[in-house]
Amino acid sequence: MLNPANLVQPPLKVLITRPLAEADELVALLAEHGITAKAQPLFDMLPQNNSRLLQTLMNPPTSQAQLPIVICVSAAAVRYANASYPIAQWRVKQFIAVGDKTRSVLQACSPTSQILTPSQQHSEGVLALAELQQVKQQDIIIVRGDNGRELLADSLQLRGANVQYVASYTRKWRTFDQQNLAKQWQKAQFNCIVATSNGLLERMVTLLAPQSAYWLTHCLWLVASERIAIRAHALGIQQIINLASANNQAICNLIVEYGKTQ
Repeated sequence: MLNPANLVQPPLKVLITRPLAEADELVALLAEHGITAKAQPLFDMLPQNNSRLLQTLMNPPTSQAQLPIVICVSAAAVRYANASYPIAQWRVKQFIAVGDKTRSVLQACSPTSQILTPSQQHSEGVLALAELQQVKQQDIIIVRGDNGRELLADSLQLRGANVQYVASYTRKWRTFDQQNLAKQWQKAQFNCIVATSNGLLERMVTLLAPQSAYWLTHCLWLVASERIAIRAHALGIQQIINLASANNQAICNLIVEYGKTQ
């Protein structure tokens, strides 16, 4: 989905649409290599108190009861869930973390837990894990924000699993002056956007609509999976690189390598 004849040329100036903590981390990583980047979170997180629900789900009433597989989709989802009901007290069959950062935060909350992380750190990578191939009648809990990761739930339900979401936080989307925002970013010569979910991708395309010709055709978009790349292409974006990961270090490495090879 990338046209080699019309690539954005270095130096890249990067807009990062990740939540604030992850965006700031990536800005710092890129700064070490002299790459200009700006954290531009598109939403804020508001905690959801799920203490009663989590206590019920994670503590089956009898020792013979089935223990759930728990999939944690982000570090933020883990932090907010732990604040509602300490993860160290959860009784689970298996923890799965979508990425390394999520795994690290989960391990800090529950040091004795064994945690799986896929080599490809996105929904498709999770679904490829051997532990999720035979899950008929298995209870699976997806800990996330208030939306997202429908591919995980839909695919696991098709395999016969009993899937339930726990939304540990809600998103409050930020409002912007679209006309001025798009012009300011173009004037500042940003030419690369990191979008690690379909929600962030679609929100960014909407925000940039007043100057869409520039952003859709002359900007390089870095996305976290083939599924997001397909959606980006459908939205009219012409220069797309599938990172196959939402890991900040992997994103940083690709951007640095891109600068060396162009």
